[in-house]
Amino acid sequence: MIVFEYLLLMRMSRLARGMEFNGETNKTLNGASGLMKMVYSFSAQKNEYDCKLEWYAQIWADKCKFEHSNRWERPNQGQNLFMTSFTDYDDISILHTAIELWWKELEEYGIPGDAMFSDELWRSKGSRIGHFTQVSKFSKRSL
Repeated sequence: MIVFEYLLLMRMSRLARGMEFNGETNKTLNGASGLMKMVYSFSAQKNEYDCKLEWYAQIWADKCKFEHSNRWERPNQGQNLFMTSFTDYDDISILHTAIELWWKELEEYGIPGDAMFSDELWRSKGSRIGHFTQVSKFSKRSL
């Protein structure tokens, strides 16, 4: 299991057990017994490293722009950006910091208590919770 998956599984486990604070309701999200099964199946399934995704990401990174690319440039792909001014770091620490900051959007901005990701939610909070929704989705099978 790669480090990225491990870090996400730890956070998803906390989410499933009702241990993640929701800034909208000022309490923890309800635990989800069905979510635990999803977390298990996610970790048990073979996830794939997608060279095409790497290619898209590298093309964008080579442009040295700290902004999201256009959606047509990355069809059916999410995109989370992270930047640091630290010069003395290791990749694992930076990855952990990025995931924690993206996950913190739940605490800072919150989602409805039913945790349903609707079009209305996206219109009202999308730009503030978008990173969280990217790293907490279970639909991803490649990195």
